[in-house]
Amino acid sequence: MPHRFFVICDILSLAVINIVIWASLYIQFAQYQLPCPLCLEQRMGLFGISLGYVFNLYFGVKARHYAISTVISLLIASIAMIQILMHIVPDTGSYGSPFMGLHLYTWVFIICIAITVWNLILIVLLNELLFIGKTSEKAALIVVIPLMLCILVNVIASFAECGLNRCPTDPKSYWINTFLKDNTAVNPQHHGKTHHTDLD
Repeated sequence: MPHRFFVICDILSLAVINIVIWASLYIQFAQYQLPCPLCLEQRMGLFGISLGYVFNLYFGVKARHYAISTVISLLIASIAMIQILMHIVPDTGSYGSPFMGLHLYTWVFIICIAITVWNLILIVLLNELLFIGKTSEKAALIVVIPLMLCILVNVIASFAECGLNRCPTDPKSYWINTFLKDNTAVNPQHHGKTHHTDLD
């Protein structure tokens, strides 16, 4: 298998991960559906899955890089399955709005299983060939730069939602809003008013 084939596969894999995470950010900000702690773990896990593909693009295609993504994808699939089982019993409710009939955590489980199968196929095709050279594909930047930007946005958004505290199980608002309101209440603005005392 030529080196370029695996480079294209890695770029496509990163493109899919980019789409999934940016879509989750759209749902969070546009539809105001704040992610729960398990949702945040799954989102961070998708970043972890992307590491193997990024390593391939910049350090050479190796089976162990695909193995990194595979192990993380199985871990995130198990977390998604936990959330599925939490809501599988009738009348236990669900978290968030469904997309195409399935909730986001169900989609994450399906995507992680698909990534696992995809990585195993690539490992078989790799057939123990080692590409130690770095890729010169400029197209890699098309998916790597948005991924880095997405990580930054998620870090800021997670801090705004939870601060340095433990994230609530069912978040309804951002922590930063409460923090700013509390500070405003403690330090009210006088707006130029003068307070007189008995000595005036």
